[in-house]
Amino acid sequence: MFDRKLVSLLRRMKLVPEKVRQSRQSGPGAHLSKGLGRSMDFSEYRPYQPGDDIRALDWKVYGRTDRLYTKLYVPEQEETIWFLLDTSLSMQSKWASAKTVVLGLAHIALGQGDRIAVTPLTQTGTKIKGLAPSRGRSSLSRLSAFLEDIVPSGPVDLDSAFKDASRTVKTRCHLVVLSDFLQPGAGVKGLSQLRYRRHRLTFIQLLSPRELNPQTAMSPGEWELFDPEFETEAAPSLRLDVGHRSFQRYREHLEAHNQQLLDLSRVAGAVYVSTSSELEPLSFFSEDLRKAGLLA
Repeated sequence: MFDRKLVSLLRRMKLVPEKVRQSRQSGPGAHLSKGLGRSMDFSEYRPYQPGDDIRALDWKVYGRTDRLYTKLYVPEQEETIWFLLDTSLSMQSKWASAKTVVLGLAHIALGQGDRIAVTPLTQTGTKIKGLAPSRGRSSLSRLSAFLEDIVPSGPVDLDSAFKDASRTVKTRCHLVVLSDFLQPGAGVKGLSQLRYRRHRLTFIQLLSPRELNPQTAMSPGEWELFDPEFETEAAPSLRLDVGHRSFQRYREHLEAHNQQLLDLSRVAGAVYVSTSSELEPLSFFSEDLRKAGLLA
């Protein structure tokens, strides 16, 4: 499934607890604690005992009482990592990378005792039964087989799919959404429904090289463009005379389109990562997701 180097990396990584990630973003100088297994929820004080972590000492209390006290915390609760996967036709060329991302994050989550679940986002009238929350290493092989059986096809109305998911996933959990989000509105209205359910949210956007920069596959001239959500015979098309300025306008529109996701992520306290579908797994997990604050 993965080479040894990637597996070794994934075993060393942890999903950053939500409160730790938010505290990191709370202001200048904030940083991640190395003790990611400890909850940020304070419980009580007890007198200092030899061997206690000195980082847990409350120096303000010491200043008032001249005695050392250790702060105790409520143990971290397990979390369910619930993947919402766009299975529209435009994801077909990106599916290998999507599987890598999902399996990598699932490997990390299961390794730290969390549960995983999957809901495929499908076109209206089509349902693919997902995977219910489960834990344990055997869950990884079931997930791998499940992803292998999915063939992205047809159009998917992301707003409707996200709204359906908000009614299906009733227990608060960590929702990880994988999509290219290439629809008018980027599915933001539907994602807002997930936000109102108070889920922890992560958005991972996969874009092909030609979607990031059409000039890699096109030159100025007359082109007939097809909607990638449809099979070629039925796809709506548009004839355009493409010039150099067209490529610049495309990049501006893409940036404005993605800004909708960035704005929502800031308001919702979500993680948003946009990357090429030709991602390099080692750097994606060790650099991109770490920089975004999702992994440590």
